[in-house]
Amino acid sequence: MSEHVSDALVAYSPDMTERSAKQAGYQTMMTLSLTLAMAKRTMSESDIRQAREVAGQAAEIVFDRLGVRPFHPRSEIPEDDRMAALFEAFRFD
Repeated sequence: MSEHVSDALVAYSPDMTERSAKQAGYQTMMTLSLTLAMAKRTMSESDIRQAREVAGQAAEIVFDRLGVRPFHPRSEIPEDDRMAALFEAFRFD
């Protein structure tokens, strides 16, 4: 009986792998925004650039080179300091 219930839950529930990936992404974004806000107050622009470069290299080693983006974010930096920090973190130029 429990096997049938388990099969029914899997069949009628959202894909747990996709949900877990979205949850991990959400938590990562929250952590990143808080970390960047703190870093902006304590690190120089040069230190932040260097940290971004090292993080980019590490990400490429772990996840391989980033593919072409399916969208183009707007080019102007957002006015909100928190959003601007996220914007800067994800720039690849």
